Amino acid sequence: MLTEDARKDFELLYGNTGNVFVIPHPYPNEISRIDFNERDNMKAVVIARLDPYKQLELTVDIFDIVVKELPGVRLEIYGRGPEEERLRDRIKSLGLEKNIFLMGYTDKPLAAFNTAVLSVFTSKAEGFGLTLMESICNGCPAFAFDIKYGPSEIIENGRTGYLFPRFNAESFAGKVVEYLKNEKMQRIMSGNCYAAAAKFSSERFLENWYKMTEILCGPEG
Repeated sequence: MLTEDARKDFELLYGNTGNVFVIPHPYPNEISRIDFNERDNMKAVVIARLDPYKQLELTVDIFDIVVKELPGVRLEIYGRGPEEERLRDRIKSLGLEKNIFLMGYTDKPLAAFNTAVLSVFTSKAEGFGLTLMESICNGCPAFAFDIKYGPSEIIENGRTGYLFPRFNAESFAGKVVEYLKNEKMQRIMSGNCYAAAAKFSSERFLENWYKMTEILCGPEG
């Protein structure tokens, strides 16, 4: 399984079989820590397919609240999908064309994370949340709803990002505003993200697989 919550749900259905293990995806790239001063401390990013499951209209509504407090904030949304025109219309109807930008597809997501001070994740549900992991491994704290599965096991709440009650836009927006007003907090949490990246290393991933096979097959297996 990719997460502890998935394992627990599996065991609720099938019982504790003794052979279910949790091994998260690894982060496959080398981590290059950039100078925090290279980041725009009023910029947030989203990297996601533009489909209803990602609830990006809710992201827009959250930043509608944020912009009322911080008119200089910038949100960049990277991705393509069937919701693109609907999102464009929503941004226009709220008068947010100077704050929220649909950037299209990118094959350089790390560059986006390296220029922002937070990433936003408003999905209804996920199997793991690869973009959350990528964000944190690149020093960009992640803000997400506490959904199944992934966010609560990838994000250390208050340390490498924040978790919010499911689909509560007001609490989400309030924390974004608080965070964007506090550059010291941004610097600390970015550093925390780099430190936390070790748990997603390829070395840790291989260790976990080795431990699993040793338990299942024995040390001689």
